[in-house]
Amino acid sequence: MKNHKMLLLFLALGTICGLLPANLSADVTMDQVQEEVHRQLEAAETAKQKEPPQSIDQSKIDFKSGNGIPLVRSPNGELKMNLYLLVRYLNQLPATQSFEDHFGNTRNIDTANYISAPHRVILNFNGWLYDPRFLYQTAVWTVNSTDKVAIIGSLGWVFNKAATLNVGIGALPGTRTMTYSHPYWVGTDRLMADEFFRPGFTQGAWLSGEAAPGLKYTVMLGNNLTTLNVNAKEDTRDFVASGNLAWMPTTHEFGPKGGMGDFEQHEKLATRIGTAYTQGRQNAAQSTSGSNQPDSTQIRMADSLLPFTPGAVVAGYTVDILKYQMWAVDAGLKYKGFHLQGEAYLRQLSDFYEATDVRVPQNMVTDTGFYVQASKMIRPRKTEAYVASSVVFGDKSAGYRSSYDFIQGLNFFLFDTRNSRINVHVIEVYRAPTSSDFGYYVGGQKGVTVSVGWSINF
Repeated sequence: MKNHKMLLLFLALGTICGLLPANLSADVTMDQVQEEVHRQLEAAETAKQKEPPQSIDQSKIDFKSGNGIPLVRSPNGELKMNLYLLVRYLNQLPATQSFEDHFGNTRNIDTANYISAPHRVILNFNGWLYDPRFLYQTAVWTVNSTDKVAIIGSLGWVFNKAATLNVGIGALPGTRTMTYSHPYWVGTDRLMADEFFRPGFTQGAWLSGEAAPGLKYTVMLGNNLTTLNVNAKEDTRDFVASGNLAWMPTTHEFGPKGGMGDFEQHEKLATRIGTAYTQGRQNAAQSTSGSNQPDSTQIRMADSLLPFTPGAVVAGYTVDILKYQMWAVDAGLKYKGFHLQGEAYLRQLSDFYEATDVRVPQNMVTDTGFYVQASKMIRPRKTEAYVASSVVFGDKSAGYRSSYDFIQGLNFFLFDTRNSRINVHVIEVYRAPTSSDFGYYVGGQKGVTVSVGWSINF
């Protein structure tokens, strides 16, 4: 019954806003999909007037644009390739340290010091088939520091500029960075508060578009909060719903992919205001190997523990399922090389149950937080400096403490394009609440993290 209500809510959002056509009112996928939608919208407008060329002029291929390289073009379809590659050095200091969880237990920290070459590779193939409105994409996504390789994809249909429907693996649009702005961030990975609160990538269906000039939306219904490590047999019957609304009132745009930083040197003040909401139930998705470690790793408690590990929420209990709700609000501006951005979060975890349907004696855990970042192009199209800070306020009533970090960084753009850069990033972190093998943070860390990365995107 709950699933039916969520599905009806998903459809109603589109219908109420006038975004679904009448005949459809009953109705991380990866970064290039949203931009490909807009390019194919233009193609759909001209397809009836001009037949696509049979060959590609190699001399006109632009490797600097980040829009992909055309491989095949015919009257029946188009195939493009895009590559993102990042090599990185990361060092988390001090090398030996420990922290206390919210129960007062001492836990050792496994810090990192490595060169990851390549650290992350995304090889994306996308285009249209049979009709410029029928989109497809598939990608090979690797993170070598985690020894993970994923092959993902999606299919989409462009109804008009206000409505594009996609089905496949995509990002739950619960925070600013989950709306396909990668890799146009100030650093090469997410800030602490963003990484802690955000949902993940999952299998599902999503509707997106520009409802009015400068007003963009995405609504998604997915299987779970993250499909990483979780297979279909481990999923519950519950869906996750997520929606994002962004308004750009002054210029009706916020730079390529709506990303961070003002590489483009806006001559008119560009502004963006957004909000997002995500809710769903998440289970531990225990591995069939008999391991005590959960496969669900997207959610962390404010002391960085996974809620599904034994005793992580309440001593003597092992949580198997919980309800996740998260609300985010963001705002930003760009002007003549200066960029200011902030986002605030409120997350509630509730309805904790063990596998035996025994309710865990913890009603709710509410965490709040925010980040703020500012960047300035010191030398236009060459050098950018930035600072950022984020805070996570753990639920004091449940025994959790707060965390914060402060960041300083530089970007050196190569070859007169923002799609090739060297990033130098230094973080002073106090009691990191999030932890991952691919990001900047390790749970509980107090100290300094140094990151140097070199990336390309074409």
